[in-house]
Amino acid sequence: PVACAADGAWGPAPEGGYSFQSCGAGYKGMKRRACTNGVLGSEQNLCVVDPPSSFSYPQSIYTFHKGVPANASTVCSGAELTFAITPSLPVNLQFSTSNGVISGTPTANANLASYNVTCGNSSGTLSFIVQITVDTLSCSADSGWPMTEINQQATQNCLSTDYEGQKTRSCTYNGSSASWGPAVDNCLLRLPTIRYDNTAYTFYKGDTITSLVPITQYQVTSYSINPQLPSALSFSTSNGHISGTPAVAASGPTYT
Repeated sequence: PVACAADGAWGPAPEGGYSFQSCGAGYKGMKRRACTNGVLGSEQNLCVVDPPSSFSYPQSIYTFHKGVPANASTVCSGAELTFAITPSLPVNLQFSTSNGVISGTPTANANLASYNVTCGNSSGTLSFIVQITVDTLSCSADSGWPMTEINQQATQNCLSTDYEGQKTRSCTYNGSSASWGPAVDNCLLRLPTIRYDNTAYTFYKGDTITSLVPITQYQVTSYSINPQLPSALSFSTSNGHISGTPAVAASGPTYT
């Protein structure tokens, strides 16, 4: 006769007998509860973890690139697994002891080397050899732009001294290789300076003056003067020349 009734997922059991449950995937053995005086006792866990049954990475050789996020995931079948790797990975690559994932963004080149990765539990261990190298991708020299590593920016001087600033162009990773981005022109016209040979001039009524030609530094795109010149003197807004034959006497102000 049944002495202990079912209790949740635990089935009924006879007096002095046991109610059993399976251990689940990745384990062998069983769990049980003894039936004593019509009551199911506390759980006894007799489960033993199975050793991992298979272990691998999708590839045996990985080429990672300096400055590009890296990732290599593993598949290890089993329970209560832990992972280890020897020797240490290249600079700034990390290894997860909980799932065996290799990740990070390498910051320095590394020659091809072999790494022993293990996946195991208290019942056994499997190993897999991966080979890893880290190289540098660069954009090739192009129309005056020098060869440049990915994630770096190349610069060029402005076309003339009339400009200040620089042109820039970034080398980026497009998912498979290095690729030039568009050039960005950060060159701006410098503020020009202008002067004449003298700071004060005296002209005579009726005498044609020799044109005054400005001396400039950096590119000038237009000229203006304030206030207006005396009658019959002219000012060129295209080149800044002052010319003409004064028609009246005038006490000149300061002109800008």
